[in-house]
Amino acid sequence: MKSLFISSFVLFCAFSINAQTTCEKLSAAYNAEELAKIENPGYQCFIANQGYLVNAMGNKDLNGYPDISTLMPRKAGVEVLSGENFDQATFNILNYHFQLNETSPTVYKIGDTGYTLFIQSKVRMEVMYQRHQANQNAIK
Repeated sequence: MKSLFISSFVLFCAFSINAQTTCEKLSAAYNAEELAKIENPGYQCFIANQGYLVNAMGNKDLNGYPDISTLMPRKAGVEVLSGENFDQATFNILNYHFQLNETSPTVYKIGDTGYTLFIQSKVRMEVMYQRHQANQNAIK
């Protein structure tokens, strides 16, 4: 009984920490007035953490993709991205003007690094978010 309680407590703490970490990107990208206007902050938090992937592309020719430097900052003080300054650990997609295309992902090459930034499609994001919500509801 005691181990079940401890396991449950650890799971609860892990999800609480994840929820707090998740929304840090949201509050870092938007001021209080902008945050108040967001209809579904949970979805925006999910996009900030799950809406994109960074992929190693090896020796593939990436010349057909736009460079990450074309992903423009949403506000002053946010650095224009490049292959030299892109840091996956600190990247916050919400700081940039991006659009989820309806059915196809958007791909940017990250300079000459051999990596791409792969932004999910709107349809894929909605499916992923619904699964995430179902999983969260199953835990409660």
